[in-house]
Amino acid sequence: GYACHQLGILLETTAIPQAKGRVERLNQALQSRLPIELERNNIHTLEEANTFLLSYIQTFNEQFGNKTKLSVFEVAPKPSERNLILARLAERVVDSGHHIRFQNRCYIPVEQGKEVYFSRKTKAFVIKEVDGDIYLNIADKIYHTKELLVHELYSKNFESEPEQKKKDASMSLHKPIRGNSHLSNNIFRKIKRIMKSLLVRSFILLSYKYNLFLAKWEAVP
Repeated sequence: GYACHQLGILLETTAIPQAKGRVERLNQALQSRLPIELERNNIHTLEEANTFLLSYIQTFNEQFGNKTKLSVFEVAPKPSERNLILARLAERVVDSGHHIRFQNRCYIPVEQGKEVYFSRKTKAFVIKEVDGDIYLNIADKIYHTKELLVHELYSKNFESEPEQKKKDASMSLHKPIRGNSHLSNNIFRKIKRIMKSLLVRSFILLSYKYNLFLAKWEAVP
């Protein structure tokens, strides 16, 4: 679609024969006349038919072809323009590092040999030409690109591997569970009921033991 748009071509597809009148009429004329011409010229084998068609095509075109000298085709574009027309497009967004990611690689826009920095979330169109060159279209302006080298988070030769912090998997009553808020609220309600019932049972048990202790104390002479 992009290549046709750049060439000024409007794509229209149809499966209705009436929409392709000239082509269908030519095909019908060829299909109806060709068997008769083969029979008139005593053609009986496939090899003879292929040889006959070389001369018959020229005769058929002179009889039914359009003799206008005006071409419906535009002038063929230059090789440099052809690379841009047949390019592959992709939409990207500038990230916090002032670059975009395309096919697992990072690119930064360049103008006159200097890097150009755009703010985060700036929309950009990636243009990958047939020969592999990549350009960026930002705010209707074309920029060259510079590929950024992939770097590690630490140097294996000069630095030790940083320790990975383990996430605390324990549940806290003061921190809600991430995810379904309705589900987390139900869980905490059940936990509160359980804790409340445990406290009540503990209080009853302590009261019973205290009364038992007082009864034994009073029974001592």
